[in-house]
Amino acid sequence: MSYPNANNEGSVAVAATDEPPSEGEASLFSVLDAASCLYQRVEEVLKSVGLSFRRYEVLAHLSASPSTASLAALAKAVRCEPDEVAARLDRLSRQGLVLVTDAAASGAPAQVTLTRLGAARAAEGRAQLDAVLLEFAASFGALERRALRRLLDKAAR
Repeated sequence: MSYPNANNEGSVAVAATDEPPSEGEASLFSVLDAASCLYQRVEEVLKSVGLSFRRYEVLAHLSASPSTASLAALAKAVRCEPDEVAARLDRLSRQGLVLVTDAAASGAPAQVTLTRLGAARAAEGRAQLDAVLLEFAASFGALERRALRRLLDKAAR
């Protein structure tokens, strides 16, 4: 059995034993299974608009920003290393979704601007995510959603 790691890069193997998993292990595996299923669903719907979740989160951050953003600010916002954001920006730039202005000659950091096409693609991605959110919300009653949120918040501490 294996589960995606926290960065969704590869997986973490879990040794098989004859003993049933402890209650803690079973709970953890259930959370990981649910997270993996939801992540796959999100990737699936975003793929329909030509995005991955990683690229969508960059576009979403830029669309929520009033103007441009630096590479460092984007890396902080999407919780990853600047070189990883640079790779995402390279792909987004080739697709015409962002414009990266290199100001190295003046000593200023590069600035990233969302293009009109990028804003439209971010909106399409948001609409796809909203559909997944509705599907997810329909799976639970209001009390269950609140209880789930409390439990997950507690586990994240």
